Amino acid sequence: MKKSAQNNPTNAQLTPLARAFSWTESSTVVQRVIYGVAALSALLFVLDFLIHRHAYAPYEGTPGFYALTGFLAFSFIVLGASALRWLIARPENYYAPDSVDAESYPESGTEQIAFNQDKAPDA
Repeated sequence: MKKSAQNNPTNAQLTPLARAFSWTESSTVVQRVIYGVAALSALLFVLDFLIHRHAYAPYEGTPGFYALTGFLAFSFIVLGASALRWLIARPENYYAPDSVDAESYPESGTEQIAFNQDKAPDA
């Protein structure tokens, strides 16, 4: 079955910001970026054993110190954010009936545009 042109927007139909990030629609490009970041991280971790550091604080000169500290700090932020969400979360209808979500939407002009997930639009 052939999809309509309305569901597959061309590059001209995209906003400038969407055009700038259209390369992220390709799963192979995203995988390459992830593998590149992982390889760079591994290289920097290995170089941490080879490069001498002038440590000012105890344990700062230990190989992998900054990698471990960064990982722990990031984990603390993520876990803290999920705990904070539980603390300040409100029910879905908290602002109803005065919220914009309580209004009815018109049927015309609200069609969803879908991208082909396998390849990005032409640049």
